[in-house]
Amino acid sequence: MSEPRSRAAQLLTIDEAAERLGVTPRMIRRLTADRRLPFVKVGRLVRIRDTDIACCLDDWTVPAIDRYVR
Repeated sequence: MSEPRSRAAQLLTIDEAAERLGVTPRMIRRLTADRRLPFVKVGRLVRIRDTDIACCLDDWTVPAIDRYVR
């Protein structure tokens, strides 16, 4: 049985993924070429799952440093 549409991962185009991350489409292409951003090939088209963007953002997040710890 398939998942309801609202719970399934949405496939985004390069432009949509770039808009979501606030970067250029060229940056998204570079991230996929370097295999730093997972992607799905649909024929010759490249699509990015919205859930993969969220996971990558978690992985790429740099934690704050507590300056007052000695």
